Amino acid sequence: MTPDESLEGTCGQIDDEAVELHVLGRLENGSVRTHLDTCPVCRERVAEQRSWIEDLKTALEQFRRTEDISPAGRGADYASRPDES
Repeated sequence: MTPDESLEGTCGQIDDEAVELHVLGRLENGSVRTHLDTCPVCRERVAEQRSWIEDLKTALEQFRRTEDISPAGRGADYASRPDES
């Protein structure tokens, strides 16, 4: 275990916001990149955040595809039908 890791296997050197900004490419902080070179815990946090973002992008794309066939995409005929719920 490195000095950056606690007994629970977490690291307090980089907060969640910095991890998110790093993953999004919006953090220009060399110390974060340097820390990631030496801390497997934070590298795992970055990997988890990237995976979560990819899952979110996939879900959004699927949602957008279903919205193309939603009431707005089906025309007036569908919109004028009574609610079937």
